[in-house]
Amino acid sequence: MRTFAMLPTAAGDEPEFAQCLGELIELTGAQLPAEWSANRTSRAREALRLLFSTRLAEPGWFEALLRAAIHDPNPSGNRTFVEPMLAAYGRRRVQGALIERLQQGSSAQRAGAARAWYWADALSGPNGDYTAQPLRPDYAPCPDLGMSWRQTALRVFVTDGDLDVRRNVLPGLPLAAAAYPDALHPLVHEAIRIARTGPDEYLRHRVEHQVGGCGSGG
Repeated sequence: MRTFAMLPTAAGDEPEFAQCLGELIELTGAQLPAEWSANRTSRAREALRLLFSTRLAEPGWFEALLRAAIHDPNPSGNRTFVEPMLAAYGRRRVQGALIERLQQGSSAQRAGAARAWYWADALSGPNGDYTAQPLRPDYAPCPDLGMSWRQTALRVFVTDGDLDVRRNVLPGLPLAAAAYPDALHPLVHEAIRIARTGPDEYLRHRVEHQVGGCGSGG
């Protein structure tokens, strides 16, 4: 049975994320528990989760939700923001925004976009725990954006030496050359080399599972 090393905790983005949460609480009017002063992050998440279980995100909330999803260091907790975005704005808009951050954002934004992409790609429809909204016609998969993400992620993994970026991009990065146009095949081999020969134990462990599962494409 194949086992994976756990993704190491993201580099500290707590002040930025706390600011994002505060902005969302103010923007949405989410009702905080009385004991808001204790464990503020968890209570803010819960308040927002409860809000979006009964209410569709408004058009003007997109950027605030996107920032929270990207700056959330918790790769499970960021679903609190991604799923309401999918329900309110559709998969194409959300995935397009994450690709833009991966292309043009800072290293911290790139790492966060990779964490958020997992849910933006994996969720097949709204879940009652996060949003009560019905399935949208534009919730359907976007294969063209999936291809754009893979190609952008490959380039970013090779060219951005930030460890958080590489740790968060690698798990969703196909390492079979056949998944890419011929012109990108050298980058696939370079990505494998970087992960295998670098000093980070997580990358070295992860790449062997991924290459073993799909092959390096020659």
